[in-house]
Amino acid sequence: MSVSDKKYIMATIGPTFESSSDIKEAISNNCEWFRLPFGYRSRNHLESIQSIRHADDAGKAKVL
Repeated sequence: MSVSDKKYIMATIGPTFESSSDIKEAISNNCEWFRLPFGYRSRNHLESIQSIRHADDAGKAKVL
């Protein structure tokens, strides 16, 4: 299988998807990428990144 054939699951962190339980569930369902939309200026992106890394026991998730 070439890299272009592999399918990835990506989630966007935002007002309706940001709790640690949401992130853990996404990771358990094979989510590999998390996107932080920087249009939400009132959000603390460092906290979001730390939440993702804390929820990801295997260290597979990537933050964009």
